[in-house]
Order: sequence, then structure tokens, then C-alpha cells
Amino acid sequence: METGYLEAITPVNHNCSDFHPKDNQKAVYRWYDRKYSEAAWDIYSNDWELRIFEWHQAWHAAHQTALQETNPKFNTNPQLENLPLGKFFLAHPIAGFSLWRVLQACYSLDRAVCGDTDEVASWQEFVPFKYLKADKIDLKWQKELELLKQQSTSSQLDFRKRPWEMKLLNMHRGLEAFEKEFAALTENFRENLSEKKFGYWMVDRVEEGMGTRVAMITDLLKSKENEQESVQAADPHEDDVNKIERELNWI
Repeated sequence: METGYLEAITPVNHNCSDFHPKDNQKAVYRWYDRKYSEAAWDIYSNDWELRIFEWHQAWHAAHQTALQETNPKFNTNPQLENLPLGKFFLAHPIAGFSLWRVLQACYSLDRAVCGDTDEVASWQEFVPFKYLKADKIDLKWQKELELLKQQSTSSQLDFRKRPWEMKLLNMHRGLEAFEKEFAALTENFRENLSEKKFGYWMVDRVEEGMGTRVAMITDLLKSKENEQESVQAADPHEDDVNKIERELNWI
């Protein structure tokens, strides 16, 4: 474990009145600049400075309680399931930043699958590990993807512009973004939380929760791939839409 990361973890005797978000931001920047430099500067944005201040002010003695709730000697699965992202970040800023980025990729997939609605936006109010296991979200995904499948099948012979095509493209892009951020989180937790059992628990929970939702998308894409193969077998001349889909590597 790197010295820089140990310095980033808030000590138990931390004086909450002496708080500087730049300390957390600097620690995050150093790790990300070495590993994923394209994301490093994000932590210095005005939004992040405000976010850190708000998290610090949201709870009395936030740093101490955050450390307690991620202490493997005391925490239990229910505690971790109810752990707010802000508390986790205050205790472990580098790992917390990585989890935040994964969640943004998850929310982007929510919008790609279910639309940019108030209901979808409200899911971001869930604490992270409740969000990842929320049955209502899984059910909404199932409903929307089944509707998308019906739309794409019924309009197979309609050569006008088809909205579901852009939806498929956004889902494909969302999957790529999630896979990239999850890989970064896995590396981050393996390096920085290797001695913390809760780190493995969190990675497993992300993989399990999003694995269910990602499987819904991949099943749909496989279904469309099979449809295209059937069409091409019957007619060797691909239409323009099939060519575009192949070039964009949707499947």
C-alpha cells in the first residue's frame, strides 16, 4: 500500500474543525494521475470541492463515523449496505472517488435504458449498495428492454429513421464506460484496500448488482445478432442499417 494512500486516510484523532478539501483532492489526483490520468483533474473541479464540503457538513464528526462504519472489526453487511457515498469518501477518498465514477457510469446506463426521467434521476438518491440491489430498478430495466425488443422487431422492415437504433448505440457506449470504470475500481480497491474485507465485499456487490443488469442488455444484443444472421442468410444483400450497425460494433 502506498504512503500517499495512507496519508489520505483520515486519522482517528482528526480535528473536524480543521478541514481542507484540498487534502483529499490532492491524494485522489496523485493516484489517478499515475493510473488514469484522463480522470485525474476531475477531482479539482468546483463541483468536487463543493461536494466534499457538503459531505463533511452533512454529518457530525463525519470523518470519525465514516472510519468506524468501514472498520472491519465493527462493520456488518447491513451497515455497509446503508453506507452513504460521502461518508465512504471522507474515510477513504481515493477508493471513494473510484466508486463515485462507477456510479456515474451506472446512472448513465439507467438513462440509456429507461430514459432521462424524474424516476430515473431519483435512483441517484439511493445509497450506493442499496441502489445496486434495488429490485424496482431491475424490474424497470426488464420492462424497458422488452419494449425495445418489440419495437426493434416490429420495425424491421421500416427503413425510416428508427429511435431504438440510437437507444442501442447509447446502451453500447454506456456498457463500454461502465466496464472501463469498473476495471479502474477493481484495481483501485485491490491496491488501496487490500487489507480491508469490506473492499472485497464492495467489489463483489458492484459486480453482482450490475452484472444482472448488464446481462439484460447483452441478451438483447445477442437476440438482435441472431435476427440479423437470419435476415442475411435469407438475403445476402445487407441493407444500409445493417451496415451501420456492423461498423459501429453494436453487437
